[in-house]
Amino acid sequence: MGQLNRTLLVAGVPPCTNYSGGLFLDRILAAAGDPAGIFVLQNPHLTPHVPPHYAERVPIKVIAKPNELYYPPDDEVRQKERAVADTVIPELTSELIAFAYEVGAEEIWIVLEGQTLIRVAHRLLATSDFPLRVQVMDPPGWWLRAHNVDPETSTEAVGQFNDVLRGARSCAATSWAMCAAYHREFGVRAVPVVPAVDPALALPPAEAPQPRSIRIGFAGQPYAWEEFNALVRAMAKLRWNTWWSAVELHVFADRLPPVESGQEVIVKRPWLPQAQLISELAQLDLLYCPYWFSEEYREEANLCFPSKLSTYLATGRPVLLHSRADSSPGRFLRAGSAAFFCFRTESGAMHDLIEQAVGHSDRYAEIAHNGRALFDQYLSMPQLRKTFQEFLL
Repeated sequence: MGQLNRTLLVAGVPPCTNYSGGLFLDRILAAAGDPAGIFVLQNPHLTPHVPPHYAERVPIKVIAKPNELYYPPDDEVRQKERAVADTVIPELTSELIAFAYEVGAEEIWIVLEGQTLIRVAHRLLATSDFPLRVQVMDPPGWWLRAHNVDPETSTEAVGQFNDVLRGARSCAATSWAMCAAYHREFGVRAVPVVPAVDPALALPPAEAPQPRSIRIGFAGQPYAWEEFNALVRAMAKLRWNTWWSAVELHVFADRLPPVESGQEVIVKRPWLPQAQLISELAQLDLLYCPYWFSEEYREEANLCFPSKLSTYLATGRPVLLHSRADSSPGRFLRAGSAAFFCFRTESGAMHDLIEQAVGHSDRYAEIAHNGRALFDQYLSMPQLRKTFQEFLL
């Protein structure tokens, strides 16, 4: 059995308060305790806000990682990636191993995000005696496509990712669906380590929406952009009906790209710390969670879990899920009858569902209650502490 104080954490961003991956690591460590050390292979353009107690209690080493983004892509991507794999990765891995010995680590917990960390993990398996535990927040294909990595390097990285999962002692997967898939495919002992919220921040379930109100909340970046635009169009149409006193989409995000149409329904709000965000979201009627319908993102939709969902369910307000029925959040919420579901892409279907959601108080209250029950069972910090301890077994 592993102990966290004998485990070196390796990641692309440290525990912090301003990046989603770092926020999740911060919550894990808040629930589970401090690791032996933290080794960060970080994009030099990032500026993580690391809580000061980490520097006071945990040895931290930050190394600039090689470029992983090619925009616009060029014909030399493969040569550049090959040079990194041949020269930089061995050096980074040696430095990591030296740091692990320095902090007295007995095993390594590495977050597999991007080709650099995948390569380092693969080399660790081949060249070190440290048992390896891995954490996967997203399948590698999404990152590789988004960073314009060439097909040959992408195939190589996915193959190494698969090898690492086969050789890992355990895998912290971001959803129950990912656990089942990775155990089935790679034989790894996979545990669902899912973003969680302090139960002290959770609020009672709502009884009814505000009268004549359609105020919907959204937090974070709208990666499912086509789905998000369908919501905006649906709300713009609802706004034409003067019976509604308010038709507003409150977007809590640092940046929001221009929408195709319907800008008038959007109320831009700043990104807030979680406690404040929960309080503000709880003032709204529905909370919107889109996930991809596109075949391009089928693997991500089937395996990932939106961290915003934990926050949403803690508010006690009903969730409006816009996704395929077989998506990972779709299966999770359907099992608990814990959302209003739109399994169609078009804005007309969303328009009708919103009217139904705010027009039936009994059903609204039932969905809010079921969502809060699902939060209590699966998405609170005590549950995160329990599953992370299972990951370390």
